[in-house]
Amino acid sequence: MPSYMDSVVGKTCSELSEVAAKVREATSNDPWGPSSSQMSDIADLTFLETTCTDVMQMIWKRLGHHGKNWRHVYKSLKLLSHLLTAGSISVSLECRKKFATLQMLREFQYEENGQDHGRSVRQLTAAVIDTLQDVELSQTLVRRECNEQSGKCTNMEVSIFQFMQLLHATAQMAKLYPMQPLLSSFGDKNLAQNSL
Repeated sequence: MPSYMDSVVGKTCSELSEVAAKVREATSNDPWGPSSSQMSDIADLTFLETTCTDVMQMIWKRLGHHGKNWRHVYKSLKLLSHLLTAGSISVSLECRKKFATLQMLREFQYEENGQDHGRSVRQLTAAVIDTLQDVELSQTLVRRECNEQSGKCTNMEVSIFQFMQLLHATAQMAKLYPMQPLLSSFGDKNLAQNSL
């Protein structure tokens, strides 16, 4: 007979969004890191506002863990580092808002069997902060160069960036919802076959 705790844990897990579950899997307590395909999939999810929110909420939750769950923190930092370079600009903006949380991880401590696991977390935290500052620096340089060339370039830069995010989101939606059934429903079999 399942215990009360089993039902609570099962309910909590089933209530997780698919996106949060992906982040949770990538940042598990398993002794291996998140795979590059997991990180790429999660980076793609940051280009949609709703899924980006789910991704970042789970990362911040994992970064708040401590003690024997040090791998959650380490893997979340590893994922965050990847998202800063391969994800949407929203990741960088979110990290700026929660910069104090990242700063606190520079003091992370956990020792087990004489091994300082906190050291790897502290080192990765420093690398993430450096990456964040590099991303901010590159964005600042692009804006400065645009402003020097034309006062109206900033609006164009934002429009181009928004257009690129829309293209990326459209590509992700095409993966989730292939066009084949839609095209064949219009009756044009030549068009449907050529689309493959």
